[in-house]
Amino acid sequence: MSFRASDLGLWLMDSDGSNQRQLSEGGVQPTWSPSARQIAFVSDMTGRDQVYVMNINGPGMRQLTTSSGANTTRDLQPNSQPAR
Repeated sequence: MSFRASDLGLWLMDSDGSNQRQLSEGGVQPTWSPSARQIAFVSDMTGRDQVYVMNINGPGMRQLTTSSGANTTRDLQPNSQPAR
């Protein structure tokens, strides 16, 4: 599976581009979790860039960061928690 990020959200698809499925309506900097069952991404849906994680089957999106600084998915530790 592969994913892409665009102004139209996060999409999950097979590596050949078939079976496209939209996961979210926004988001940038997507990255797979170590288990490959979740995707972390940055979104400004709260008015500030925050890191979120969601299951690849769609439900279970949760916000990981709440700071006013620059949040990126590069700051995630292997357990999908924000670095301290």
